[in-house]
Amino acid sequence: MRINEIETTVEAGMANASHAASSNIRLYRGMKVVPFQEQFVRAVRQDRVLKNSSPHEGRLFDLYCQMLGFPHRKRNTLSTALTVTQAAWYGITVYQIFPYNNASYLFSTKHKDLLDLATEIDSVWSNAWHKGKFSQFDLPIWSHQHDREQKAEIATAISDEMWAQMLTLIKEELTVKAPLSTTNDINQVAHGKGEVLVYVDQYVAKFYDHLKHGTE
Repeated sequence: MRINEIETTVEAGMANASHAASSNIRLYRGMKVVPFQEQFVRAVRQDRVLKNSSPHEGRLFDLYCQMLGFPHRKRNTLSTALTVTQAAWYGITVYQIFPYNNASYLFSTKHKDLLDLATEIDSVWSNAWHKGKFSQFDLPIWSHQHDREQKAEIATAISDEMWAQMLTLIKEELTVKAPLSTTNDINQVAHGKGEVLVYVDQYVAKFYDHLKHGTE
């Protein structure tokens, strides 16, 4: 069972994160750690709360990953970035992250922030709805006269099962406009555009003084 924090030495943690430690790929995360710690080992939460995206966007993203057969969800992954600059957007204290060797990495070759990917999914789905591609479903007729609030209310009322069926119908278009890739090899993350979601039990974090060493 994963827990929020575990009693493990950093040395032991780095041995378990040998793939990340030996790679040229660097993953960073902006965090708020009180009291400040130079380095620590932590388990990934299973109930992470969305901070930078709406529940609707998070739901779309999770269902899209489910449709593709990926285990990654917004609530059970660690959000990291390939650059210090992007990591610092989400927290001024930046740590270099070393996931354990059983990690699975998810990234986009098009979108720097996966929130943009969720927005793309919503856009593709809205256009398909407007063009009548979901006519077999009992959905209200949507037109451009509907405002964002009305559309959001309709989207919220749609069941996860129906969402999954609709996303499957537009899967080909989605995989072009909202590409996602997964790998167990951290070196393959080099093909990513920016944000990398890490599905893993535990990781080591080491403080990265970007004010001293600079950004990448």
